[in-house]
Amino acid sequence: MHNKYMLFIIFLLIIGVTAAFADNNIISPVSKVQNYTYNIINTYPHDPDAFTEGLAYYNGIIVESTGPEGNSTIRIVNLTTGAIEKEHHLPVKFFGEGATVFGDKIAQETETQGFGMLYNVSNLDYLGTFNYSTDGWGITYDGENLIMSDGTSTLHYINPETYRFVRNLSVTLNGEPVRELNELEYINGEIFANIWPTYNVARISPESGNVTGWIDLSGIISLKDRTEGGWSSIDYLRGNTSIPFIKEDCPNGIAYDKKEDRLFVTGKLWPEMFQIELIPVDK
Repeated sequence: MHNKYMLFIIFLLIIGVTAAFADNNIISPVSKVQNYTYNIINTYPHDPDAFTEGLAYYNGIIVESTGPEGNSTIRIVNLTTGAIEKEHHLPVKFFGEGATVFGDKIAQETETQGFGMLYNVSNLDYLGTFNYSTDGWGITYDGENLIMSDGTSTLHYINPETYRFVRNLSVTLNGEPVRELNELEYINGEIFANIWPTYNVARISPESGNVTGWIDLSGIISLKDRTEGGWSSIDYLRGNTSIPFIKEDCPNGIAYDKKEDRLFVTGKLWPEMFQIELIPVDK
């Protein structure tokens, strides 16, 4: 009886301590989310007519995917000058979406066609297609698998040799799904994902799917660049360019140079691409 009584008392103490910690948010996921702002290190020219859907860095060059239908391309871009060095145009009915480099190949998604294209990274020679059963929004490579977004809160892992789905990852913040995951970039063990159509970029744990940080890129494009002679991306897609509004859209291009530890961002119809550093913001 004595041993059972002692075990019961210990059990009550554990319950009480756990409740106390929870009441003080010590173990709350909220306390683990770090907010970031940015500092601009370098500014590079970017094609202001490029409706950027995907961005990747590879051996000193930029790989960029653009949309929408009729204007979709995969291109090799000079980082310093912004000049297009090589370009492949997609058929007019295709909407080019995310792109990433894995090995010596480029994978580029289409939004709703149910397949992506493969290219040789050195010359953009067409290598074939790979299929998927979701929409295609963003794509990145973690060194083992391709990771795709489809505009929901779910990321899809794909074997880069068989192109079969390996697993899904549900992305959450405090237990709630984080939707509209778009452009992806795998950076030092984390997945960066911009949240369409905002200026927020989530830092995501590939193990748990938890959002561990928020990057606020608002203000990175000047008001002048946002308003002069432009239109919203929605109007652009609908072919209605008669109503000037906002020329640029969200930061739909994220690329990382692992060797030099450089982070690049640009967006749809942005006239510039930026190298930035992230600055933690105290709560």
